Amino acid sequence: MTELILHVEETPDGRLTARAVGESISIEAESIDELPEKIRQAVVRRFPVAADRPAVVHLYFLHDGGLASTCTLPLSWS
Repeated sequence: MTELILHVEETPDGRLTARAVGESISIEAESIDELPEKIRQAVVRRFPVAADRPAVVHLYFLHDGGLASTCTLPLSWS
């Protein structure tokens, strides 16, 4: 796998949820600061072998059903 795409949305109580496109990964975080570590943990659980993990993780932030912004998350697997 070369990349992973996550759709990120804010819940009514201010938490963040992220769901992977095409993979069974779902993440909840209390804040944007907590999100990268939660993503790392979820990816490591889903892909225990480092060579199978995505090289790039793209975050698509959704608001009111539409795309609000995007970013690429640099993750270190070491």
